[in-house]
Amino acid sequence: MTTYLDGRVKTLYKKAGKWEVLTDYDAFVTDSEEVIDLAFVDGKGQMFVTAERKDEMRTRALYRFDPEKKQKESEPVFAVKGFDFNGQPLFDGDDRRLLGVSYVSDAAGVVWFEPVMKAMQEEIDRQLPGTNNLIGCTKCVQAKHVVVAAYSDRQPLVYFLFDVAAKSFL
Repeated sequence: MTTYLDGRVKTLYKKAGKWEVLTDYDAFVTDSEEVIDLAFVDGKGQMFVTAERKDEMRTRALYRFDPEKKQKESEPVFAVKGFDFNGQPLFDGDDRRLLGVSYVSDAAGVVWFEPVMKAMQEEIDRQLPGTNNLIGCTKCVQAKHVVVAAYSDRQPLVYFLFDVAAKSFL
């Protein structure tokens, strides 16, 4: 949970029935390395946060966060070159396992962490070159079919149904 009170931003985490402060920073200081915002928690309880990268661009990236140590990992899970991370988690519908993240930079995109989904995306992109291809599914890893939204600056949005086993569009 994140709160904003008296010019302070605090992220709290409920552990063993008690709220613990994970981060606490000045709400009006937005360019500090201490600004860490909770992004989401996966089905295993792993926390993910957004925080500023320590590079020349100083853009925000997605990191794993250890609530016991109250610190983020040193390297991001995902970063978009030249852009702040602006995205959403893509969970498996059964166990809320993190499969990947969707993001927006100069265009919408997806990065898959799950090898099955990464391979599926590569096959779809191979068959639909020149378009931005977004996979829609709930139980993605076990799915027999997925919906693919394809579009570009020259192609209006069109939907396809992809047969996972046959690796072809219906």
